[in-house]
Amino acid sequence: MKGPDVFDQAIPTFIRQKARYIDTVQVFFSYNPPRNPYDWVNEWVTDKENDPDYFIDTSTYLDDELGFTTDQQLKLIEKYKENDPDYYRWLYLGEVVGLGTNVYNFDLFKKVDQIPDNDYLTDLYFSMDIGHDVSATTCGAYGLSVNGNLYVLDTYYYSPAGKVRKKPPTELAQDVHDFVEGICDRYNMDPANMTADSADGALDNQYYSMFGVHWHKVAKKKKVEMIDRAQDMLAQGRIFVLDIENNQVFLSEHRDYRWDEKTLNSDDPKVIKEKDHTCDQFMYLCLDNERDFDLKW
Repeated sequence: MKGPDVFDQAIPTFIRQKARYIDTVQVFFSYNPPRNPYDWVNEWVTDKENDPDYFIDTSTYLDDELGFTTDQQLKLIEKYKENDPDYYRWLYLGEVVGLGTNVYNFDLFKKVDQIPDNDYLTDLYFSMDIGHDVSATTCGAYGLSVNGNLYVLDTYYYSPAGKVRKKPPTELAQDVHDFVEGICDRYNMDPANMTADSADGALDNQYYSMFGVHWHKVAKKKKVEMIDRAQDMLAQGRIFVLDIENNQVFLSEHRDYRWDEKTLNSDDPKVIKEKDHTCDQFMYLCLDNERDFDLKW
């Protein structure tokens, strides 16, 4: 739904269907509140709290007296609660916790020296954010493990800033191809998926011309919605970053990734668009592979 005008159209339609044997038509709404207090649906509910024609009720898994919540679900909920209390309060207690200025809780990016033997990789993924003359191009290599963890394996990063001679699409395509092939050889695996920014055409066309492979264009959503996928995995404690030199740019950009304070009091907050290229390709990865990552069923 885009706004409260949807209700203005739907409610009269429901009421018109009133059966003769009832006095009034009761319309029920059920929703999980977005974190942003200025999201339209949160403001709509707040407005209806003082409307005598509406009854506002809240419930969480803690109110489950019939046993709908399984032990497996409770175990997962405890992971959220332990790893990211604010995310838990929003996702499972329905609290409008706000966005803050830092997009991510950086402590949830766990640095590791190697992948444990009992958490071996099952699939390889690549995700690319493609820049232009003054913007960086980055490609991330990721491994999904047998235990459902996601490892940041390596990062390719090229910034044309300050360079007199900037790499043309042919060189960028060759660089990315060499990076992908190197990772595949290192782990002796083929990619399960290769995700790219849907706004790009030139580099993908060049890549296909040279190597016969198209990258899958992610169906982008609002920034808040895409970030939610990444935050979900982080809150479950499932993100690990190999502590190598190439991944330091991934870590630093996610550490410094922030909301634009000027837009926080709106229903469509924006991030600060500076040094955010690995952040973009990471959220593209989570969105494009949400079923593989158990973020969507």
